[in-house]
Amino acid sequence: MDSRIESVNYCLIETGKGRRKIVNTKGLNLEEESGVSVAYISVVAKDRDDVKSGSSFKVTSNYSNIDFEKLVKEACDEAINSLGAESVPSGKYKVILRRDAAATLLATFSSIFSADSVQKGYSLLKGKLNTKIASPKITILDDPFLKDAPSSCSFDDEGVETFTKEIIKEGVLKTFLYNIKTAKKDGVKSTGNGFKSSYKSPVVVSPTNMYIVKGSLGYEEAIKIQQRALIITSLQGLHSGANAVSGDFSLAAEGYLVEDGKITRPVEQITVAGNFYSLLNDIEEVLSDFELALPSGLGSYGSPSLIIRELNISGK
Repeated sequence: MDSRIESVNYCLIETGKGRRKIVNTKGLNLEEESGVSVAYISVVAKDRDDVKSGSSFKVTSNYSNIDFEKLVKEACDEAINSLGAESVPSGKYKVILRRDAAATLLATFSSIFSADSVQKGYSLLKGKLNTKIASPKITILDDPFLKDAPSSCSFDDEGVETFTKEIIKEGVLKTFLYNIKTAKKDGVKSTGNGFKSSYKSPVVVSPTNMYIVKGSLGYEEAIKIQQRALIITSLQGLHSGANAVSGDFSLAAEGYLVEDGKITRPVEQITVAGNFYSLLNDIEEVLSDFELALPSGLGSYGSPSLIIRELNISGK
């Protein structure tokens, strides 16, 4: 792809199929099959003493959906475009949170939508049903029927039928996610979000496919209309730098500087700080480049890129 690509330091293709069946003495008898295909590649680029890595992956229930040429190009472009990265002066910046970074942040704070967290006082959304908590541009779904998503399913691990639900609709909080136990506490029906990591694990509240619904503005178009902004492509330190209760985060980040509608250079050694609850209200635009980017042990998460009014950036 490029003479500066020094090596391929990781390459993986994995496929799997599974079947789950729930039977009990009360007449429940449910069965479902599922499949997953994963492709991941990581490359190293070198220009003199400057060494950078780039990676790309795809997770889908349908192997034929994997475009290997596209994955290779994304990984190589990420590595090459990061060569020569420097920090930026500290200050407040308009931010384009690229789709993979946005999905990572959504996954990190997804527990605030769990009825279990709300009931235990671990979510600041308690008592805020049917009130505005985000920008009108934001609609978040939990969709167990998302096409080609490995976490899609027709029933949860308690045998409850799943259905698509709007967690946030145009900025308004519409529902929490429930399993049978948490639903009973609130006097409502389970939303079909009771899942287990294995047959012997306890049931927890978990999404199926949680994602932010895409808008109409394209990623490249969005860059062209920015006078000055930072594109954040990756976030690190999520386990120690993000507080899911308060919503505060302070995370190491990388990305690109945008000036006069063009990406001018790569950026590294910066810290992005803010609050997730505030960020939801500060979203100016939701772009159209949606991808289900972050599967986890329980549930999957996705987002298009998001334009944030401003975030605090610590640099040089």
